[in-house]
Amino acid sequence: MSCNPTNDGFSFTPDGGISTGLSSSSVITPSQCFTSTETLYDAIVVGAGWTGVTTVRDLTSRGFKVLLLEARDRIGGRTWTSVIDGHPFELGGTYVHWGQSHVWTEITRYNLQDYVTDVFDNSDDTTSGLNDSDLAEALTKFFNVDGYNGAKVIPFPHNPAIGDATHLKYDSMSLDDRLQEIRGDLDPSIITPLVVMLLCNGGDLETKSFFEFLQRWALCGYNAKGYVDYHIRYKLKIGQSDFLKHLWKHALQTGNLSYRFSSPVNSVDTTNANDTTITTTDGTIYHARKVIVTVPLAVLKQISFLPTLPHLKAEAYAQATGNIAAKVIAVATGTDWVGRSVFADNDGFTFTMTGESVAAWGNDTVLVAFHSASPKPTNFELIKHPRECLIVNPDGSQHVMQLQWPPFQNLPADLVLSIVDAIFNEYAEDIDLGYDEDEFYCEEWEIDEFVRFQVWKDVANLARACKGFYALITPVLYLRDLQWNHASALLLSAKNGSVAGVLKSLECGADVDQQDHTTLYEYSEEVDQDYNDDTGYWTRWYESGRMGVDIFVTALHWAAIYRHPQVVETLLHRGADVNLEMDFGNRQSDEPPYEHFDRSLFICRSLSEHVATPGTVFRGSIPRGQDMLLEYELGSLLSKGGNALYCALLNSKRYPFPNEDYSRSCLPNAKLLVDAGSSLITYSTIGLHALHQACGNWSFEAADFLLTLDRVGIDPNQPSRGYCCITAPTLTP
Repeated sequence: MSCNPTNDGFSFTPDGGISTGLSSSSVITPSQCFTSTETLYDAIVVGAGWTGVTTVRDLTSRGFKVLLLEARDRIGGRTWTSVIDGHPFELGGTYVHWGQSHVWTEITRYNLQDYVTDVFDNSDDTTSGLNDSDLAEALTKFFNVDGYNGAKVIPFPHNPAIGDATHLKYDSMSLDDRLQEIRGDLDPSIITPLVVMLLCNGGDLETKSFFEFLQRWALCGYNAKGYVDYHIRYKLKIGQSDFLKHLWKHALQTGNLSYRFSSPVNSVDTTNANDTTITTTDGTIYHARKVIVTVPLAVLKQISFLPTLPHLKAEAYAQATGNIAAKVIAVATGTDWVGRSVFADNDGFTFTMTGESVAAWGNDTVLVAFHSASPKPTNFELIKHPRECLIVNPDGSQHVMQLQWPPFQNLPADLVLSIVDAIFNEYAEDIDLGYDEDEFYCEEWEIDEFVRFQVWKDVANLARACKGFYALITPVLYLRDLQWNHASALLLSAKNGSVAGVLKSLECGADVDQQDHTTLYEYSEEVDQDYNDDTGYWTRWYESGRMGVDIFVTALHWAAIYRHPQVVETLLHRGADVNLEMDFGNRQSDEPPYEHFDRSLFICRSLSEHVATPGTVFRGSIPRGQDMLLEYELGSLLSKGGNALYCALLNSKRYPFPNEDYSRSCLPNAKLLVDAGSSLITYSTIGLHALHQACGNWSFEAADFLLTLDRVGIDPNQPSRGYCCITAPTLTP
């Protein structure tokens, strides 16, 4: 979306110095539209933050005439995005999560799920001198006030007053009170990150309510992972401003919205129940039947209300303060900072900084920092192995911060790569096994270990030690995977929905249509036993083995099966053959390991009904006890046939999705594949048509889409070979 300059924000460059105002798509032009001092609006909404814009969208969608008044020149309030050189910088609220029910409702309403990105994809937590388990343990101790991680005190997170009456005790407790209770149980090195995390929203430990934070913990699922994921893990690629613009455009399209920006409200008079008057600071008076005020609490005291607000509310608003924490975003040269996290707490000045991502132009790191000046020093120790960093404040004062850098980060690149080579050479036998060789061992029954692929895990763990190691070692891993493991990273990334993994493998030279070698069959059988007269027990030995199953299924097929549209789109852009057919060979039941290969994963309802014997009922899978004739015919059918569109239209509930989410639609992948030129004959062996397959699996949304195509090529009212009959009332043309 287009961006315009706003009056908010500052930027600094070494050449240009400080400048005021940033560009943002949240700026609304023209700044005034369809306003009238003579109109009696159904409602006037004061404030164009998220609450205000959502309210406007909901009211206008229901036919109410609404006037929106906003003091700023843009929508979004404290949540807005500035786009500089193509990179969206989040200046306020940033993170989203499906546990944020209202936010996620809007994401799904406007079909923005595919724009959610995981910030932790590039994280490197070890560089802060801490690990996730340390901080998770500290957070859990901090909030576990009842032995149930807070669930007994707040059993209903959205209504925290219901439940154990002991919640009143915590309502009067500050964060500092709780921290002093458990400080002796915490490792000193974890206290600083914990304090910084608690203070990153502004304020200080002595005045912040512990109960408010306990409720937030409950809303995040009563666990540390949820607490972190809900707060700082997922963000939108398009930025918060473009997200809110969807609601704004929705309201505009109703024709019921009037608005005026750069118009602070001075007073609200509700003495006349049928004609509320709102006066702006320039003296303009507007009229409405109702008024909805959505401004922040700290700003509310600047508006005069008549009649006056209840005493307690007025007192609370008068004492409300804005967030004293500051958010600073910087761009650092190079990408070494990506994933690093730094925490510090010194003389009441708390500071945290994270290398969040690589800038859009690809060469630099976007650093996101928060700092808060607490009225009272906390005097907690800084992290070990410090280095000094000078922080210059807006008032000219200076703070010397202590930052940690891992002592091994400066190891020469040649030495690091030599270590990697040494690890691979030490476990050459493991490498040779790969996916091609059969692996056997014979041990007592309770031992169940394979050495295959352990060397790859060891090298990957070394790469995670720091960002420098990651940059050096990752290309080596992908190149060796291409050399020895048939580009397994490409296939596994496609199965797991990792676009980054797919791209890295392709960039290292993987064939986009590489056949799959990653399916492994494991077996175990007893080969010997021995009876011990002294103990009276039998000792049994088993021969266990693992071998690869070579099948011609490509990354595009897997991405379609597992319903990863971003991966499908990436593979198609990189030249994947949209009409390449799967090929399993004519596998007979006496050929190991194919006798145990689960071919039913690739069988749709229509295909199974095509090969059904009389009297056999199929419900989406091949039943047990089928006769040899059926098995042979099925094996012949599976020798070659299904294209990627066939995989996309398979019944989702029959596949082992990594995240066990069976609700993802087949439609996005189907559209991508059809647009890329996929044949609508999805299984060439029997001439199965996509429309019959979709209806056989009750995928009506896919069937509706296929019926809109000019090249659908079949009569939907006619049966095809007796295995799938479509009647006109079944579908909506």
